[in-house]
Amino acid sequence: MENLRMIRLPHNVQPNMGTGVYFKSWTGQVSGTPPTGGGGGTQQHSGRVHNVTVQNVNVDQVDLPLHVYQTNGGSSSQTPSTLKFSDLTFEGWTGNTTGNTLVELVCSPAVNCTDIAFNSFNVGTANGSAARFICQNTVDISGLQVAPCNATGQA
Repeated sequence: MENLRMIRLPHNVQPNMGTGVYFKSWTGQVSGTPPTGGGGGTQQHSGRVHNVTVQNVNVDQVDLPLHVYQTNGGSSSQTPSTLKFSDLTFEGWTGNTTGNTLVELVCSPAVNCTDIAFNSFNVGTANGSAARFICQNTVDISGLQVAPCNATGQA
């Protein structure tokens, strides 16, 4: 699928999962057929995931509540994905995790992930440990009040 817009994911409980909700794309490296140009297509015809709201999600004992991953099936040495994630909203999240990383946004350096908002994102960490929010190649992240969102997830 390309050029996803105005997606609304309804209330759901995600119990004992590796990841509560995740978005992934492949690297920009062509692999197999048809020759689409890899993750996101070619520079001329790049895909995008835009104006997506994921609301009222309850996670229960998941390893990682939210994950955006743009090098699926590849390595950092390959051409980066040109699929653009933008205007994503995550609101009304509750529950708990088995670790302390609540959000991991590993976006493409070719296009970055932009305009990502968190509203009432209330997921607890295991044993009350300090929450980590990892953001790589992101611009304009808002609403995470507990800890900074950066490449290491550390303050």
